[in-house]
Amino acid sequence: WRKVKLTFKFGGEFEAPVIIVRRGSIKTQEEDWPLTEFMRELDEIQPLRDHSMSYMTHGIFNLLMAAFICHLGRVLTDRPWPTCASELVFLSVALLPAMIIAFRTDWILRH
Repeated sequence: WRKVKLTFKFGGEFEAPVIIVRRGSIKTQEEDWPLTEFMRELDEIQPLRDHSMSYMTHGIFNLLMAAFICHLGRVLTDRPWPTCASELVFLSVALLPAMIIAFRTDWILRH
């Protein structure tokens, strides 16, 4: 049991005040408490979200590299080296921004 002393600052009569007792102290208004609690829970799982983003980013980067190497293997077997040079340059120029975005997604989202 806890001893509680209530002091009301409004005039007039009231009936049956509701008292909610929680552990710790709440440093926000009662209306904002659910939002504050939700934000606190998000802060607790933020490291997990960061690791998840890192794993997904590296997975996408590996997928793009695998696609590039598969295409490179097919191009080099179908066409000899001097003929396929322009195709490989175009593919590299198209793939470079995708790799940069895939590898730095967490940095881009933070800024």
